[in-house]
Amino acid sequence: MIVLIGGLVGLALLITAAVVWLLLINKQDSSAISPITPIPGATADKGLQVFQQQCTICHPGDGKRPGTGPALTRSKIADSYPALFGQIRQGKGQMPAFYAQQISNADISNISTYLQSIKS
Repeated sequence: MIVLIGGLVGLALLITAAVVWLLLINKQDSSAISPITPIPGATADKGLQVFQQQCTICHPGDGKRPGTGPALTRSKIADSYPALFGQIRQGKGQMPAFYAQQISNADISNISTYLQSIKS
């Protein structure tokens, strides 16, 4: 009986440690409000800077011309912050996923603001 209780306690500690570890490796940046709401204070200029660093390899011309990825001037995904957030975080098709260590939630808000500024 004591061995069984000790084994269950050990298992509970192991599960707790695993959950904490998973939460730490998947931790988002602290500037996040939610994937539904852009971060206040986002600017198109900051968004362009991040876009040029992270996105123009596939979306050339600052997102205005097609490349490996489409031109984004008429993108329906760019019209919806939650859709854009999901596309960047999860990837889709040829687009890879970008984690918070690569593109922060604040960066996504800035990119969203930039993409809205180039809509045609």
